[in-house]
Amino acid sequence: AGRVIAQGSPEELCRGGAENTLRFTGRPGLDLGSLLKALPDGCGAAEPLPGTYRITGSVDPQLLATVTSWCAQHGVMPDGISVERHTLEDV
Repeated sequence: AGRVIAQGSPEELCRGGAENTLRFTGRPGLDLGSLLKALPDGCGAAEPLPGTYRITGSVDPQLLATVTSWCAQHGVMPDGISVERHTLEDV
């Protein structure tokens, strides 16, 4: 017999406190300390590969605006920006 491990709409389950990821590419070696200071509490920033940046946390329009504003203030023109949202398979 099966058991219920979560309840809610698909959107609620995918959002349900789980982190999402914002990724962008740009020149390698950006100042992650400065970027972290600009991000809201609970967010993280990493450069897993040279020039590839990963921001984790509650990804919403405000976080996207914060990251793009930080890029503009530091003369960074991202080559690409993407948001990865969790799916039901991730829940």
